[in-house]
Amino acid sequence: MKKKFIIPISFALGIVIFLSMGFKGEGDKDKIKKVNTNDVFQYIAANQVFMWASNNGDGSHDPRTDNNGFYWPGGFNATKSAVFQDGLIFGAKIGREIRVNGNTHRQGLQAGKILDNGEADDPADPKYRIYKIKKGWEGLPPGPERNALQQDYEEWPIEDGAPYVDVDGDGLPTPGIDLPKFLGDEVLWYVANDMDPSRSTHTYGTLPMGLEIQTTIFAFNRTGDLGDMVFKKYVLINKGQNLLKDMIVAYWSDTDLGDAADDYTGCDTSLSLGYTWNSDNDDGGGSGNTYGTPPPAMGYDFFQGPILEAGPNDSAKFLGTWRNGYRNLGMTAFAMYINDQNIPWRDPQQGLPEDSITTYH
Repeated sequence: MKKKFIIPISFALGIVIFLSMGFKGEGDKDKIKKVNTNDVFQYIAANQVFMWASNNGDGSHDPRTDNNGFYWPGGFNATKSAVFQDGLIFGAKIGREIRVNGNTHRQGLQAGKILDNGEADDPADPKYRIYKIKKGWEGLPPGPERNALQQDYEEWPIEDGAPYVDVDGDGLPTPGIDLPKFLGDEVLWYVANDMDPSRSTHTYGTLPMGLEIQTTIFAFNRTGDLGDMVFKKYVLINKGQNLLKDMIVAYWSDTDLGDAADDYTGCDTSLSLGYTWNSDNDDGGGSGNTYGTPPPAMGYDFFQGPILEAGPNDSAKFLGTWRNGYRNLGMTAFAMYINDQNIPWRDPQQGLPEDSITTYH
């Protein structure tokens, strides 16, 4: 019998962004070259944040420069960056085997959904691009930007899981009748899967699990705190034949807060928050990509984790609705990149099955 589960995760990235769990290898920074047709990038710039994302699961990495891809402040015109790269990572036990996959400096996903027969659809199909909708697109002047936004609005893939407004009230996605749902003033959406063995073994050395991952990224055109945030929502669906046990879902990030050489990282377990801040009150003197004084701080906050059974008075948010008798799981662990050759520990190496075990633990 096919085993299925869905894990929705929501969190915000902003000034107030780091990781819930992360490992990075500096050597891989020079190996991020995208050649496949399904490795498409799109950006979101609704407020003070300008951030890139890819339909292979890559996040906060700029395809134009192969470098930092989360900029703040200034929105579309921002020049100072705070993140080199980030992405979702996950691990689980299949029998006695531990498998790990996801996105760090290497990308373990490919674009597209998993079909009913359990096989991945063609990742090069243009319908698996990153879709982008934006409030007020109708008022933009004629041209490439307006044309692209109109096409994505009219072709919004609600049948593949993109959020929608149920206009006809039948509880099912009905193309041509139901409309795209604006979770924010600007929304990105794409679907990906972990079914490419060459990608999964290159990333963490283990075979695919059979997961489809639907990603929604949105932001608000506001001032105040919401003007410094981007939200990401992940829905994970097990469409494979494997029973996944003791699964861990985490977020990995390589933060470079301006001058990366003076960054510190920590966590606040009561807030499910990982954060990065400057070691002193001056980040690189303010020249080039640095922030000067006073430098900002940034963090990744898990707003809605997977749900667990709880007491009768508890409730949890799941797929946009409240469920009684459950609670959302918050942060349970935190790890950071060691980046020090003078101590007797090292970071897990990518592409090695034995180091996937280390990463999982």
